[in-house]
Amino acid sequence: MSVTLLSEQITTVVEEADGTTSLIETLIEGPKGDTGDTGPAGPAPSGTGVVKVASGVATVGTVDLGDLTALAANSIIGNSTGSAATPVALTVAQVNTLLGTATVAAGITQFPAFSSADLASELTDPTGTGAAVFATSPALVTPTVAGSNSTTPILTLTDTWNNAGTVYSGIRLNITRTNQNASSRFFDLQSNGTSITSVDANGAIINAAFAGTYSFIGNRTVNAPSYEVASSGTILFSDGAAYSVGLRASASGVLQVNSGTLGTLRDVSLRNLTASGTVTLGVFTVGTLPTAATNARARAFASDSNLAFNSTNLGSTVTAGGSNLVPVWCNGTNWVIG
Repeated sequence: MSVTLLSEQITTVVEEADGTTSLIETLIEGPKGDTGDTGPAGPAPSGTGVVKVASGVATVGTVDLGDLTALAANSIIGNSTGSAATPVALTVAQVNTLLGTATVAAGITQFPAFSSADLASELTDPTGTGAAVFATSPALVTPTVAGSNSTTPILTLTDTWNNAGTVYSGIRLNITRTNQNASSRFFDLQSNGTSITSVDANGAIINAAFAGTYSFIGNRTVNAPSYEVASSGTILFSDGAAYSVGLRASASGVLQVNSGTLGTLRDVSLRNLTASGTVTLGVFTVGTLPTAATNARARAFASDSNLAFNSTNLGSTVTAGGSNLVPVWCNGTNWVIG
């Protein structure tokens, strides 16, 4: 006997027996039902924080930086441990270590070698050019030292000289001279751009206030007693009003007391005069002999005496009119032969 069952009846029988239909359904072809509905949409997300995905990959949209948890001050998220680890907020020191950034504590040796020019090119406010300068024995080329427009000196140099066995030097200027202009100067002190006092290449001190003269000592105002050495070589002495008396050797080697011009002689007052040679007296005509009243005890020669020099005429007042050269002396009233 045979029984014919519809597929729906077989499915019903099997489901009632063990609840499984897959075996029978694979053996029996028949129509399948439609796919069911997906169900209602879930609620919109709400709240704040960070979404964590335990496994797999989650696709998310843009995250605002303000939604992230606040970091520690001056820190960057990263890993500086040298091995795999959970990222953390790195400190400045950890960032420096990770990136190899220079630190003050590490010193300059952490940088590659560089020159003074390299350093100057990186500075935004350098002054001057050339090599870097350090405190001990620097080599400076044409430096300009500017003052502060105050009572503070432009330059103050200090030292301690405390050993009698040491020969100290305050300021030393060493010039190598092979060929030079005659107007070269070791020092040149200026006021408003004009030279006041300078030292020439021979060491002479030139004072511009007295053109053509070499000043050595004294108050530089002509109203005060002082002296200077002129370019002619004459030592000029001030009488408080002018440099009117000079001291200079003539071409023959005779020392003259003059007005600053050779041959224009001045008077000399002495307490004692000792000569190891001869004393030469001046020669005058009778009419040019100095005034007797102010030259008592003075001696000279008269070149036009009308009386000869002999025992008969000794003590006679000298008079002009002759050609006799006679010695004379002044008694305070007259010049007399003798």
